[in-house]
Amino acid sequence: ARSLDLDPSLHDLAIKSDMEVIWANKGGRFGGSIGDFANANDLPCIMLESGGTGQLCEPDIEEMASGLRNTLKAIGLVKGEPAPRRESQLFMVNGNWVRAYRAGLFYPEVKLGQRVDKGSTIGFIGNLFGYITEEIKSPVDGIVFGLRHSAVADVGSYIANIGELGG
Repeated sequence: ARSLDLDPSLHDLAIKSDMEVIWANKGGRFGGSIGDFANANDLPCIMLESGGTGQLCEPDIEEMASGLRNTLKAIGLVKGEPAPRRESQLFMVNGNWVRAYRAGLFYPEVKLGQRVDKGSTIGFIGNLFGYITEEIKSPVDGIVFGLRHSAVADVGSYIANIGELGG
């Protein structure tokens, strides 16, 4: 497993956020993001995210609010101490966006948060008549960090993000 590669101050802050998943990313994946700007200017940066399906769900909102409160407490902008760190924090060192090669309906075979092995089936693309036109496999050993919630998938559509764990 690769190690978590964060500035030590960010590593500590990320842990204190108590977010379920900590993803070490140096920017560069999405042009124009705040992370890209910070990385290009040698500025430390963390970004809180929660969810993984593109839907607004109560548990994700609660995790985001708690993570923000903990982060603000850790840097002294809000009084108090961050909540104790959960033992189940995961450290993700790389995200692998899986995309559809064929258009059709997506039938998932995995759930968000599920661990998968390289080559295991994530799901299928099928046509309107129920025929499978593509089997989608995991490119790496990891965890399903993001998963498509909409059934209709065009060519090149996002299907899943398989996070490689480390650290």
